[in-house]
Amino acid sequence: MDRILGIDTGTNSLGWAVIDKSEEITTLVAKGTNIFTEGVKIEKGIESSRAAERTEHRSVRKQYWRRKIRKIRLLSILSENHLCPPLDKESLRQWRLKKVYPVNESFMEWQRTEDKLNINPYRYRYICLTQKLDLTDLTQRYILGRALYHLNQRRGFLSNRKENTKESEGAVKDGISTLSKNMKDNGCDYLGEYYFKLYQEGKKIRNHYTARKEHYLKEFKAICRK
Repeated sequence: MDRILGIDTGTNSLGWAVIDKSEEITTLVAKGTNIFTEGVKIEKGIESSRAAERTEHRSVRKQYWRRKIRKIRLLSILSENHLCPPLDKESLRQWRLKKVYPVNESFMEWQRTEDKLNINPYRYRYICLTQKLDLTDLTQRYILGRALYHLNQRRGFLSNRKENTKESEGAVKDGISTLSKNMKDNGCDYLGEYYFKLYQEGKKIRNHYTARKEHYLKEFKAICRK
């Protein structure tokens, strides 16, 4: 007697049966059907890949993680060089591993923004671009550190064809060109200078497409030279 497994595969199901077969008789031993969830998500009649959705969520998580690590590494350097209030390595470690943000009073005060007192990172970036700071003065060292930390938080667009389609990249580059033209029209050479001008005029600063090399790296080098 032979035991035979028969399988019928479909797009989202699999049917199977097991039979015992001899010369005289065929006996059904077992049978069943497995139905699989669809590999696509359908919303409003539009199909989209579930794998693509998971990949997108994973990409966002990676971006948040990398941004946090950049901040932690820079804060470690700033603290060691007295460019921000002291932060011990354990505090930064707790933030990295356990998401416990450093909340000591001097560090929180260093990050504070107060419009009435003209305390904001855009002003500090403008100061660093236009004034030669006295780095023997701790207050002015903190201004420089705050400007650098603000630059670190927003790095701008850098082309990566693995992650960007030609269409989306084109829209970003158009936005960057428009921003650069607006800077030039306003007599500004650097992004921080232009943003501080908008800030003073009460205009919107967020939601501009920016370029890493053309805007942020250029400003960083200018601050270093000054």
